[in-house]
Amino acid sequence: MSRDDGLHLVDLRDGRVVTTRTSDDLAASFTWTADGRTLVAGTMGGRVHFVDPSTLADRAPSRLVVGGFVIDLATSPDGKLIASLGTDGDVMLWDPATMRPYGRPVTGMRLWGLLSFSSDSDTVRVLFENGTRTDIDVDPDDWVRAGCRVWGRDLSAEESAVIRPGQPPRSTCAGLI
Repeated sequence: MSRDDGLHLVDLRDGRVVTTRTSDDLAASFTWTADGRTLVAGTMGGRVHFVDPSTLADRAPSRLVVGGFVIDLATSPDGKLIASLGTDGDVMLWDPATMRPYGRPVTGMRLWGLLSFSSDSDTVRVLFENGTRTDIDVDPDDWVRAGCRVWGRDLSAEESAVIRPGQPPRSTCAGLI
């Protein structure tokens, strides 16, 4: 539970506060990793935290991702992605296994809104406050194919590390260019 003085772990059987994490940075949005082992919290100070739900300690360093606040978080149905949305309209995609973002924001509409994933986890939908909707293809293989068509070359080692973290660089455009 989030209140003005921080996060509180509450035992739902009796309503007792088990532990508290005090903070001046109020948590405004939440989602869980698919395995239920990590609570992801977005704050009014623009940070994303990956939190151990039993202790409320950070599992990884928090990251400042927006100048405003993190208004929404969503976990893909297959559990492979987390999306965050800031009040500036920036959507960022996260790897829940490494608790790190995939590069830079994929939108920058300067509007706040709500996030949801498609049932097949291939698309994140953003419904912005002005009623516009943006569907973002989040399949990394589709990104690679699009990059091959535009640039006509394989990914560099650095680009490959961002799109396919933990995997060795390999030819990405074979048969596509």
